[in-house]
Amino acid sequence: MTVQRCCMTIHRLPILSASFFASALAAQPVIIAADAPAPGYSWTVLELANLPPLAAGANATWNLSSATITGTRQLQLAQPATAPGAINFPSATVVANADGETPYNFLKATSSELRTLGLMSPDANVYSDPLITMVFPCSLGTSWTDTYANDTEQGTRTYTADGYGTLLGPNGTLTNVLRVHSEYNTLDTVVNGVSYLGVMVEDAFWRSGTRWPVATSFWFRVFADGVIVQEQRVGSALDVISSVVELSASNTGARAWPNPARDRVQVQVDKGGWYEANWSDALGRTIASELRFFNPAEPCGIEIPASPNGLLVLRLQGDSGRTTSLPIVVER
Repeated sequence: MTVQRCCMTIHRLPILSASFFASALAAQPVIIAADAPAPGYSWTVLELANLPPLAAGANATWNLSSATITGTRQLQLAQPATAPGAINFPSATVVANADGETPYNFLKATSSELRTLGLMSPDANVYSDPLITMVFPCSLGTSWTDTYANDTEQGTRTYTADGYGTLLGPNGTLTNVLRVHSEYNTLDTVVNGVSYLGVMVEDAFWRSGTRWPVATSFWFRVFADGVIVQEQRVGSALDVISSVVELSASNTGARAWPNPARDRVQVQVDKGGWYEANWSDALGRTIASELRFFNPAEPCGIEIPASPNGLLVLRLQGDSGRTTSLPIVVER
């Protein structure tokens, strides 16, 4: 038996594993009050256009990697007192702003919810009835409805956490992301006998540990007498995805790259030895299994088994029983 420099392979027949899917993919994210916006945070935001349709459901994959980047801005969360017009929002706990320009979005975060109190844009637009845009804790199936009123509009909105899964951003991949979905009318009028209706579909993608949605999507349509006459899909993504992925992987004791990948990934572990390497598809079915010997000093190449494009999970289990799961997005 010959041991290769980085690893040795012993091929085994695929073994179905019902428990693997539950442990590797089905861990549902929960957003709590500690994930609410707070002063002192800042991110580069990528502004996006031409977003694809984004579906709801468990273990979903939302691919924003092909969206057009139209610009970048610097988002800052600050103490409300530092922003113009703060006197109009005495109960605000944080103000959000991009590039030091209007609008300034004043928010109030509590242990149970996040409320929009109003804007400075450039004049004050105060919500006499603040809008609840997030509740804590929030997980798949959480839903709430809230009324709101400000100086220019009033209405009711319903929000539902309708999906969780993997987000493919322009600069990397995030797992354990929760989608909060809302639909509402922005226009409802009749002009020259023609009925116009504007519909907005708004999605916010939250991830535990990041105090702002890691991505947003806005799908806007205008209908004239029921026929669509205008459509636009835009959004944004925090430019933190690649660094968060690297941190998450290092915390598990292994990392894999490139991701997305086509035919092969490089895997490096922090502790050498023999590992059971199992590939599982999005339904939790083990589709390939092999035994590998890893040298922690260098990466080892592992072939991706034949599969359609989408999410696979590479599960490594060492002699000690320690298990690491690495989501890999396949794009052939």
